[in-house]
Amino acid sequence: MEKKEKVNSNTSDEDRKKARVLAETRYWFRWHLVLYPIINTGLFVIWYLTGAMEFLWPLIPAGFWAVGLIAHYVIAYRSVGKSWIDKETETILQDLS
Repeated sequence: MEKKEKVNSNTSDEDRKKARVLAETRYWFRWHLVLYPIINTGLFVIWYLTGAMEFLWPLIPAGFWAVGLIAHYVIAYRSVGKSWIDKETETILQDLS
């Protein structure tokens, strides 16, 4: 009985750590989301003020940063709970039963 209580307390600690990591990931995603338009607007202003109209170079960092922002969103809000491999393993085990 004592061992069972210890396992539950460890599970609770693990859940708390996972929740903390997820909360931190979401916090930093929000900062990432705020900084994206501010910095990219600054890049477009620099581009405009320098008169380099032939090549729209601010699209390159904005595009790559957008990919990173999307990846950060997926990590922060779409991978909640078990990983895809764990879910797929459970599905296969249920199909085999």
